[in-house]
Amino acid sequence: MHPELSVVIISAGTSPWIKDVIKRCEMFSKDIIIVSNNQAFINAQSNDSSSTTRWIFRDFKGYGNQKNFGASLAKFNWIVNLDDDELPSHDLLDSLRAWNNPSGNTKAFRIRRINFCNGSPISWGKWSEDHSVRIYHASCIWDDKMVHETLLASKHAMQKIRWPIYHFTANHLGSYLEKTENYRSRRASSLVRKKDIGWSTLSILFSALIHLEWLEGVNGLYLTLTRSLERN
Repeated sequence: MHPELSVVIISAGTSPWIKDVIKRCEMFSKDIIIVSNNQAFINAQSNDSSSTTRWIFRDFKGYGNQKNFGASLAKFNWIVNLDDDELPSHDLLDSLRAWNNPSGNTKAFRIRRINFCNGSPISWGKWSEDHSVRIYHASCIWDDKMVHETLLASKHAMQKIRWPIYHFTANHLGSYLEKTENYRSRRASSLVRKKDIGWSTLSILFSALIHLEWLEGVNGLYLTLTRSLERN
């Protein structure tokens, strides 16, 4: 018997991992919702999906906005929020299959993401300290940022889950460059005015230095440069 967990996935239709993500979600959920602005992607994928998965087309209006829309369609009060390139670890899957709705004031759970770059897990820098909200109560909503959205819930109402998610956003350098450029254009469209490029770049380089991102070698340099590209 599956627990009362809905899954909401926002997808642009470019992730090679989407079938694997859905397959793992089917291990713990009978209500999987994929919201995409790519109709051709939906048509191609929906024919191979089970009856537990719903494919919904919607023009992109920002990641927070898309997530709120997907959550509005959920059958259950607790929602697992995944990117289309995130695979729950087997330990996390076991935890989700044994899920019991939390008591008290808990409204969300942050889960550690193990980020991959060029086939290797990141051990240094900000990417190694990544804990993101991936389970939350449907009474909470996301802000309206185009990218890097935030769940509007008190930190006191959040807990952590020790079992990780594997995040393959930078696993292939070519696709990550494309994704970074997409983030950049969407972020730029939401800004009233652009920040000073030089200052933003220096800020990113300083952050990479103090967080020891350079210890990742070529991968660390690559992530620093692509983050600078996204922000400028």
